[in-house]
Amino acid sequence: MLASLRRAPFALSEADVGWVTETLQRLSPLQRLAQLFVLEHPGGAATAASEAAQEAGGYFFQGMDDLPSHLRATRRLIEHCAIRPLLCSDLEGGHYGSPLMTQAPNALGLAACDDLELSAAVAGAIAVEARALNLNWSFTPQVDLALNPRNPVVGTRSYGDDVQQVIRQARCHVATFREAGIATTAKHWPGDGVDERDQHLATSVNSLPEAEWRASYGHIYQELISAGVLAVMIGHIALPWHARAMGAQGRELVRPASLSSGLINELLRGEMGFNGLVVSDASMMAGAGDWDRRDRVVPELVAQGCDIVLFSDDLDADIASLQAALRDGRLTAERVDEALLRILGMKAALGLHRDSPATVMADAQPDALARVRGHHDTMAAAARASITLVRDEARQLPLDLSRGRRMAVFIEAQRVHFPGLQLRHFEPLLAALAQAGFELRVHTAGQAMPARTDTDVVLYLVGLEATPTLAHIGLDWVALHGDPMASMHRSWHDIPTVMVSFGNPFGLLDAGGVPTYLNAYSAGAAVQQAVADVLLGRHVASGRSPVNTRAAVCAFSITSDSDPRP
Repeated sequence: MLASLRRAPFALSEADVGWVTETLQRLSPLQRLAQLFVLEHPGGAATAASEAAQEAGGYFFQGMDDLPSHLRATRRLIEHCAIRPLLCSDLEGGHYGSPLMTQAPNALGLAACDDLELSAAVAGAIAVEARALNLNWSFTPQVDLALNPRNPVVGTRSYGDDVQQVIRQARCHVATFREAGIATTAKHWPGDGVDERDQHLATSVNSLPEAEWRASYGHIYQELISAGVLAVMIGHIALPWHARAMGAQGRELVRPASLSSGLINELLRGEMGFNGLVVSDASMMAGAGDWDRRDRVVPELVAQGCDIVLFSDDLDADIASLQAALRDGRLTAERVDEALLRILGMKAALGLHRDSPATVMADAQPDALARVRGHHDTMAAAARASITLVRDEARQLPLDLSRGRRMAVFIEAQRVHFPGLQLRHFEPLLAALAQAGFELRVHTAGQAMPARTDTDVVLYLVGLEATPTLAHIGLDWVALHGDPMASMHRSWHDIPTVMVSFGNPFGLLDAGGVPTYLNAYSAGAAVQQAVADVLLGRHVASGRSPVNTRAAVCAFSITSDSDPRP
């Protein structure tokens, strides 16, 4: 195992390996097991302030909204933890972005730009700001494929459905973050986006046959391993073809990868040669909890090949479950040592053992983010390049005041407010349209539907970004129009109508007849300004769709004879 730390992706020097072995030998029994966890920091969600919690291997920050508080928290961890912790976040952009950071496009919006130089600039901006926030590990890139338009949790978090596009974008992300000194994580092994289920709510299934899986997800992971990604996140996702090849039957055919030695050790590590850190996806997800009780699931995660367990609501109880498993043989000390060597190896690869707390804290002052001005321009450029005109059959763009200024606006409400995600609002876009001279009337429940006598143009602002626990994605016409009878009304045969999706790119699935349709992928202020510029004719939409929108409308087809991407 020590020899593996000298190989990619760790590539440790003899001195680094020496630090790892020395540190492993001096860990106390409590530290040995606490290091196997990444905890949500109390700034984002409650974590017991137990002795064990002070010895965790890493801490996760999401929804950070107060810079002084965040810096105090990270400084305390850096200064007081006996072993420098991994400080992690989902640095994905879109509504996963932190209020402390410049708003960045999500992965799908970035893929729509189809410009690797711009992708590197965006990734570099995120990485610089993350370092200023003392973060050193990102749970990105997400390399799932947006193959199922009804999947609620992949969509805008992915780079789309084209394997080569995903590889190009993900390799760019990994290389840029590595240069900035931040570890990256390919997720969610063995690949999400085929099923329409969300692993937060149920074990999901990647049902692709072996040949198709190897040509898509397998190829993507092999490329990311070659690119030197330091970690892989294991999903609560089944891969039946592999389970069947391993002789599984019945329920074992849908055993989640996080609890499958075959998928972790035989396929990912053995056949594909991944030598880095394996982290479970959030351990309290129902995709794992549906399989067994937590006191059995947590030891099983480690025993089956996860080096570090993501999240714990009760760390003392989880450590007790590991101790019980060590006593009865379900978990071995050798397996714990193997996991610890990789955790410490990751820390050494990032140089955490060499940085003094004073040096790190000196770089993370409240004015640190002020030193990265200019990122707003980078993000605005990406926003402008991402806007994708999917359809304008009636040539209604740009909107022209000479054709009438009375505008009825329908806004799709955000249905799930998952902790840590940014809430959206459309004030920037509405203000830009009003300033241009349009008279806006935002539709509310109970109002009469627009008619030619009172409305010159109808604008739909729809589309939810991929969101954990959303369960189902697609237009809710009842909520959008205000009641069940109004849900069946369609205005676009009588009134010029434009629909803009600020999330899910498959809006045509539920609005097949809308004459003008754009995808904007996320709802940040820069994106809304870019949409306003397109609607008003100040900018031409140049984005290239990262998903096959027409194939999606045609009965959820994953493949198509033609690929009509704008």
